[in-house]
Amino acid sequence: MTGEFYICVHSQFGPTYQFRLFENQICYHFSTLNDRLPKDSLPSLEYQPNEKEIEAFWTAVESLNIETWEKEYHNPDIPKGPQWEVCMKYNGKSQISNGIAAFPGSPHPAYSQDFIHLINAIREILNWMPFG
Repeated sequence: MTGEFYICVHSQFGPTYQFRLFENQICYHFSTLNDRLPKDSLPSLEYQPNEKEIEAFWTAVESLNIETWEKEYHNPDIPKGPQWEVCMKYNGKSQISNGIAAFPGSPHPAYSQDFIHLINAIREILNWMPFG
């Protein structure tokens, strides 16, 4: 089953990480600057995961219940902290969620356990390229 997953993690002064899985193809962008590209313009990787790796990624994503995440997470004490956005459509579930210096399961600027698991799933399907 195919789905679409997009995530961007960045901060005001960089770096920027973007990942998109669409039609079983991975697109990836990394910049040391705050340099976001439109998600439809991300370059494809030469390395593309096999079906088993894609299935493992979606299993990890589904275990996080992203569809239940709130639409926005914000820490008012750090208005220019790390920012992120997740867009997901898979297996009849969808969600768009974002945050500034706050993450699902944690109102603090440090990554929550769920966000760490998500970042690790992305790193794994990227064959451990830098992300987040």
